[in-house]
Amino acid sequence: MAWRFSLEAPHRAIDDIHRYNVVFKLNAGRNIGNYNLARCRQVTDGSGRVWLEALGLSDLREDSELEHALIVRTPFEDEGDE
Repeated sequence: MAWRFSLEAPHRAIDDIHRYNVVFKLNAGRNIGNYNLARCRQVTDGSGRVWLEALGLSDLREDSELEHALIVRTPFEDEGDE
């Protein structure tokens, strides 16, 4: 599987950027951790293109990016970050 090796770099990049974008929010009196994916877009968008190519769906890239823009509403504010 030649494409497997092309996924290693994006995987490492996603792991690295996630470490620096952890956020915590209070939920029912407990701090719940998650990732601020808005700050990870430069990496996650690139990995999306790699997946589309690996699946033979490169021609759907513009549709995929439009759908993402219409659905994902991750705020860029630092509100709730600790």
